[in-house]
Amino acid sequence: ARDKVYVLRCWLALGDKEDTLRRRYRDEDTGEFKARDEPSDEVSEWLGVMVDGGRVKCLKWGKAMIGLRLTGTIPAEIGALDGLIVLNLSRNQICGPLPSEIGRLTSLRHVYLHCNRLQGPLPAEIGAFTALKSMYLDRNNFTGEVPSTLANLTNVKALTLFDNNFDTGVPTEWFDSKLKVQRYFATLRPKRVEDQPS
Repeated sequence: ARDKVYVLRCWLALGDKEDTLRRRYRDEDTGEFKARDEPSDEVSEWLGVMVDGGRVKCLKWGKAMIGLRLTGTIPAEIGALDGLIVLNLSRNQICGPLPSEIGRLTSLRHVYLHCNRLQGPLPAEIGAFTALKSMYLDRNNFTGEVPSTLANLTNVKALTLFDNNFDTGVPTEWFDSKLKVQRYFATLRPKRVEDQPS
């Protein structure tokens, strides 16, 4: 029940109507989007929401998955959905910064935020995603330094950062192996005093 409130708050902040979230669904047989006669009170029936064990595990709100484009911002309340394993907001027109509260989502395994209008620096708190396996942040307007805390993400096997406005150089390719990702993350680690030339 707690997750339900935060899912709704996130959906509204991302710029769509409650009625759409609670009524719209994708027909599994035809793939077409349809609307229920009445809004559902069951969060597991809400558009793009997957529930397991009473907790919201996936928000699949990418444009292709919901058949419409979200244009709002990611609210701080996203951090309250700490059971999330998958967060997909790809190919929308979401703007504004990533809130630091997103770092509370320590169970996340897959993050798809590519092809939006997200801006500002990446919060250092994303270094808390220690279960993360893939993160797609390409084609946004992120700025500033890539946080050194990404070096904490030792399980990441897929990463994209290209087509942003970072102050530091970032890989211009899709990293599709753990070896490539971890080599890049190693370059983000602060140099220790004993490593400095004397």
